[in-house]
Amino acid sequence: MAGYREQRQQQKIDSAIQRYKLFIEKKEYQSAADACEQVSRLYTEFAAMAGETYEGAEQQKKRRNQARKFKDLAVRVRTGRVGGGDSGDGHDGTPTPEAISGEHADAVKRLVVKSPVTWNRIGGLEKTKHDIKFAYGLTMAQLPEGIRMEAWRNIMFYGPPGTGKTLLAGATSNGLDATFFNVKVSSVMSKWFGESTKIISELYDMAREMHPSVVFFDEFESITQARDSGNDSGPERRILSTILAELDGLTESNETAARYVMTIAATNAPADVDRAVLSRFQKRVFIPLPDRAAREQILKINITDLNIPCEADLGRLAESMKMYSGREISSICKIAISAMIEEKNDRIPGLVDKGKDAVSEYRMQIRPLTEKDFSKVLREIRPATPEKPTKTFEQWITNVPAD
Repeated sequence: MAGYREQRQQQKIDSAIQRYKLFIEKKEYQSAADACEQVSRLYTEFAAMAGETYEGAEQQKKRRNQARKFKDLAVRVRTGRVGGGDSGDGHDGTPTPEAISGEHADAVKRLVVKSPVTWNRIGGLEKTKHDIKFAYGLTMAQLPEGIRMEAWRNIMFYGPPGTGKTLLAGATSNGLDATFFNVKVSSVMSKWFGESTKIISELYDMAREMHPSVVFFDEFESITQARDSGNDSGPERRILSTILAELDGLTESNETAARYVMTIAATNAPADVDRAVLSRFQKRVFIPLPDRAAREQILKINITDLNIPCEADLGRLAESMKMYSGREISSICKIAISAMIEEKNDRIPGLVDKGKDAVSEYRMQIRPLTEKDFSKVLREIRPATPEKPTKTFEQWITNVPAD
C-alpha cells in the first residue's frame, strides 16, 4: 500500500514539473511559480511518506531538500529573477532548483579557508591543545572491532576576546589537513538572515562532502541567544532549531562522513547561549588570558622566532603585561617593531619620490629592540579585559548546568 502511495505521489510531482516547464516555455511566469510551489508542497508530503516507511531518514532528507529548492525557485520566478532560457543549468534552458541552491553553495564555499596556523604558533594553552588533539583524534582513529563509541564532535571555546580561540580552531584543521569553514556569524547572517537556515544546512552538507572538516562559528552567541532573552522571533527560532538538528546529527545520512565533521564554537558571552544549544557541546573549554609563561612564549613567537634582534628581557616584559590578551601582546610587538624600523629607515619616503628602482635597491636597516621600545607602546595600549570579567567567566563554569 505504501509503495503504491509513493508511486502516485511521484507521478503527481512529475506532472507538476511538466506543467512548470510548459509555463516557462510560454513565458507565463506567475503560473510557472504556482506550479513550482505545488511541486514543493508535493515533495513535502513525499518526505512525510518516507518517514512512515523503512526507507527512513535518507529519503526524507532528499525529498525535503527538493521541496526547499523548488520553493526557492518559485520565489525567484515570481519576482522575475528567473525566466525563459536566461538562467538555470538544464540542457533545455529550463531553470532548475539546483541553480537556485547554487547561490547558497557559493556563499558557503567562500567560508572555506586554508588556515596557516600551526600548533607551535600558539603560545601557552598546552593542556587545551592536548585536549583538542585528543578529541579530534578519537574521531579519526579506528575503533576496535565490534565497539561503538561516540567521540566529541562539538567543542565550545569561551573566554575573553583575543585569547586565541580562532587560532586554536585554525590549528585543529591545519593539523589534520581538514577543510576549515571559518564562519563569522555576524557577517554571514546579516546578509543572509532571511535564508540563514538554508545557509546552515548547506554549510553542514558541504562539510560532510569535504570531510574531514572543521566548522568554526565565531561570535556564536549572536545566533544562539537564549529563548527567554526577548530575541525569539520566528527567524531566530528557525535558526536555533536548524543548529540544534545539525549539532545532534539528526540531518545526517552518511554516518562515516558525519563522524569526521567537528563543530567548534567560540563565544565571549557563554551565559547568553541558549541552554539547549549549550547542552549539545560535549566539551566546553575556557580559554583564559595567558599566564606569565604563556606571555613570554607569545613574545618569543612574535620577536625572536622572526629573527628580530632583541636586547629586552622577555621574562621581565611578560611580567609587565599581566591582563593583556595574546592578541594584544602580538599587536604590541608589531607596533614596537614597526616603530623601530621607521626610526632606522627614515630615508624610505624620499626614495619613494625617486621611483621604484631607488626603493628596490635600498636595504632596510634594523637594530635590536629594547625595553624602552615596549614601554612606549605599553603606555599607549592598555589591556581591554579588566579583572572582573575574567572572574565572571570562572564563575560561569562553576554554575553551568551539567548535561
